Amino acid sequence: MKGRYRLMAMDVDGTVLTDDKQLPDRVLDSIRELRASGCLAVIATGRALSEMGPLRELLESCDLAILESGALLYDILRERVMKRRVFRKETVLSILETACEEDCMLYAFSEGMGYMGREDLENLEHYHMQPYRALYENHVCLLDDAGKSLRGMADGIEKILIYHATEAGRENTARRCAGLDAEMAFAERTSLELSPGGISKGASLRELCALLGLELSECAAIGDAENDLSMLEIAGVSFAMGNAPERIRARADRVVGDNNHGGVAEAVDYLLRHGLNVYS
Repeated sequence: MKGRYRLMAMDVDGTVLTDDKQLPDRVLDSIRELRASGCLAVIATGRALSEMGPLRELLESCDLAILESGALLYDILRERVMKRRVFRKETVLSILETACEEDCMLYAFSEGMGYMGREDLENLEHYHMQPYRALYENHVCLLDDAGKSLRGMADGIEKILIYHATEAGRENTARRCAGLDAEMAFAERTSLELSPGGISKGASLRELCALLGLELSECAAIGDAENDLSMLEIAGVSFAMGNAPERIRARADRVVGDNNHGGVAEAVDYLLRHGLNVYS
């Protein structure tokens, strides 16, 4: 018998991973059970491909990935990029110029690799990104002059993150970038994520479904943050993590446990009981 849901898209940070960036055995086992049922397991993350290095077990337990908040579609099994979207050069230059007006740290993705300034490693706590220190030290490319280097790469950048010292600084940058050809989302405590115009997790989930011949009604999605909303709103069934802000929880079909208590496993269990793509 064929059930309703044939694909599940899962955010990573704040959803699959705990606050201390660990992958719980219970969650990993549930994802493997999901695939064994015949359902496609899809990572949907703001991370670049290079940042998935510490999560090899998770990658090997999934089929496909929506990376960089939708700018990169990746076939995990075949280890190939399915689709890549970049900013227009002039948009990148405008974003970089605007960022200079606030106390912030720049981070950008190009061809699946993360790039940041070497000196910013000493300021992670100031920009509220200390939990990612090991990731930045081991899985990104460090630049001696981030601003100059990123301007030189402006015609090949897929995503820009601006980590601010304060929430007010983030609000200011978002206001100044409002007229640019870019999608914006708040993430972490003071981060502003910018993607090429029209790019989001939801847009890429829609595109992925078209490539696979699936209906959006056959998809489930789970996440915890603003940049997950676009996919939560179009999926056949959506789950918000218990640690998600109230406005995210209010717009999901169901709310599960938080990321420190196996919320993803709870969602998978619900799907297994209510109609996955199970053949019997």
